[in-house]
Amino acid sequence: MAKSPVVNSALLQVLSSVPKKSEKKSGIMRVKTLEDSIHGSISSTRSINSGSQQSLASDMSTKSSTKSSVGFKDIQIREYAIIPGDNPSCSWGPAISLDWEYSNSELRMKVEHYEKVRGERRAMAAMRMPKAERHSILFDKWDHSLSMIMESAKKKDTIRRQRLETARKVKRNMKLSDTFKRMLCIRI
Repeated sequence: MAKSPVVNSALLQVLSSVPKKSEKKSGIMRVKTLEDSIHGSISSTRSINSGSQQSLASDMSTKSSTKSSVGFKDIQIREYAIIPGDNPSCSWGPAISLDWEYSNSELRMKVEHYEKVRGERRAMAAMRMPKAERHSILFDKWDHSLSMIMESAKKKDTIRRQRLETARKVKRNMKLSDTFKRMLCIRI
C-alpha cells in the first residue's frame, strides 16, 4: 500500500498549526476603562495597529507593574417580562426565558445595601422549576397562549435532538481523528 505524500504533507501542516497546550496566548485588552479606550494615548493604539513588537512589549511590561482593581458602586435592577423559551437544557415541558423588553420602573441602590437585604443564595437544586410551575407562570401569570407554549416546547425539543446528534457525530469524528493520527505516526 503506497503512501499519499499529498495527504501526509497536508495533514502534517494542519497538525503542526494546532497550538500546543503549553503555548500561552497573550490577551488583547490594552486599556482598563471605557475612558482609557475613548481618550487613550496614541502610542498604545499605534503599537497595536502597527504590530510593533517592541512597543507592544513595552506596553505589556508597564501594565504588569501596575496593580489592577475592580470596584462597584451602584446596582440597577430591572424587571423583564417572561416568555416561552427554547433552552434545550430544560428536560421536560416548556422552558422560560426573559424577554428583551423591560419595565420602566427600575430599582437603584448601593451594592453594600443590596448585599445586606438580598437574602441567602439559593442552591442549584432550589433553582430548578417543575414543569407545572413553568407552565403556570407562562399561562396564568404572563397570559401566553397554549399554542405559543407548545410551539416553544417543540422548538426546544428539536434543538435538544440536534445537539445530541452533534455530540454523537463529534464523538465519532474524534475517534476517527485519533485513529487517523495514529496511522499517520506509524507511516512516517
